[in-house]
Amino acid sequence: EGLLGEILVTRGQAAEALPLLESTVSTMEEVRGSDHWRTAHIRVTLGQCLIDLGRPDEARRQLVAARAVLAANYPEDHARVVRADGQLARID
Repeated sequence: EGLLGEILVTRGQAAEALPLLESTVSTMEEVRGSDHWRTAHIRVTLGQCLIDLGRPDEARRQLVAARAVLAANYPEDHARVVRADGQLARID
């Protein structure tokens, strides 16, 4: 579901991607925990999707949480942290 959601977001199909990404984040939190980098990675995509759908407040919550996890696991210049920052910059 997560990969399909990422593909749909990339294709500009955020509305179709949203339920898949929300489900994936929920599953990842149950399986790996909310502080795992893989959970944070998909949370960034969910944030991107929410931005695309015009829901910046929800997106910010997802992205801030994801960035904190990613920054705790990677250096500031790592691609995953930079991606989170890039999505946050779309809101701020």
